[in-house]
Amino acid sequence: MKFRPAVGVFIQDLNGNFMLVEKERIENGKVVETYWSIPKGGIEKNETPLRALKRELKEELGKEDFSNITNLELCFSYKFPEDVRKKTGYDGQTVECFYAIYTDEKKYIKLGEELKSFKFVAPESFLEKVDFEEERKIFLQLLEYLSEMEEK
Repeated sequence: MKFRPAVGVFIQDLNGNFMLVEKERIENGKVVETYWSIPKGGIEKNETPLRALKRELKEELGKEDFSNITNLELCFSYKFPEDVRKKTGYDGQTVECFYAIYTDEKKYIKLGEELKSFKFVAPESFLEKVDFEEERKIFLQLLEYLSEMEEK
């Protein structure tokens, strides 16, 4: 199986809430699925994961107002639906996960064409609303990591 390397990011605002983005999967010109997820995207050839992350943040959110960007050194993989496999030539993605703090209090975000909407939610709401179990698992590990960092 051929998996595309990708990056994803758990974004926390200054109030302790986390970002979710709403995406649509379109097949034959029709929306076949809508879901809530973290911002993520593929790593291009000769691109480091950090550089890919910064590019994706700019492309998907139109922003560069992020601090404390941290590689969580956690990954998850998933398979693409058949139509996406045919279009991309990949069976799925392996996502390297990051954490970042969004420092713009106004939260003016210019969504890229791949995203339908976004929202910042409390950690417990994040767990309820995110549609992918693998993202939920890594989010729980992130909360544990953040709790440990607060204690230091």
